[in-house]
Amino acid sequence: MNLELADIWQMIEEKQKCNGCRLRARKPLIFRLKSPIKVVVVTEGPNRQESPEFVASIANHPTYTFLYTLFGGCFTPIDSTSCQANVYWTHVRKCFLNGTGRKTIDRALKICSSAYLAAEIKAARPRLVVAVGRKVLGFFEEFDQRFAGGLREVVFKKQSGGVFTGVRLDDFICDVSVVPHPSGRNVTWSVPPDNARGQLEAVRQRIAHVILDLPQGTS
Repeated sequence: MNLELADIWQMIEEKQKCNGCRLRARKPLIFRLKSPIKVVVVTEGPNRQESPEFVASIANHPTYTFLYTLFGGCFTPIDSTSCQANVYWTHVRKCFLNGTGRKTIDRALKICSSAYLAAEIKAARPRLVVAVGRKVLGFFEEFDQRFAGGLREVVFKKQSGGVFTGVRLDDFICDVSVVPHPSGRNVTWSVPPDNARGQLEAVRQRIAHVILDLPQGTS
């Protein structure tokens, strides 16, 4: 167990840096892992309040199903009696919404990401971070200008091969892959770019290499 990560979980639970956030009274979603991991997945934030076990299940559409497919059926974000987690799933905004206005959500995203997310990723020390959606992209843009230009530009037009290497979060360096959010309201899926399948496949292969400790260039 990474004690630094456990300390951050405690900070989130106790709302130690949530001053000014209207979601402060809400319950945060935290996936606690028993062993070190190699991949971190970051999505915008949980919506309707559910248990971590439900959120990390096939019943939680569409995000879980998308990530399950992206990980080649090996997306396991929660420890159980039958399996061990192989990915740390976290969020820009930690607390559940249960019906909240956009202005409140945007403020919560700003406060929460500034308070916890960089420290959380650095404590987890992953080899790869998978950033899902525009809000997560905005977080990484503050650290690296390669993420500037909007989701469609970053994911499908930049020559990154699906993964940006050597992304520096203060004193920690890792690789970051950006993918669109699977929401049906995401216009990216209305008319996906011609290279969409290839880019997502490149990300899937990179995830598999990291999880299985395969060297680059092998399949």
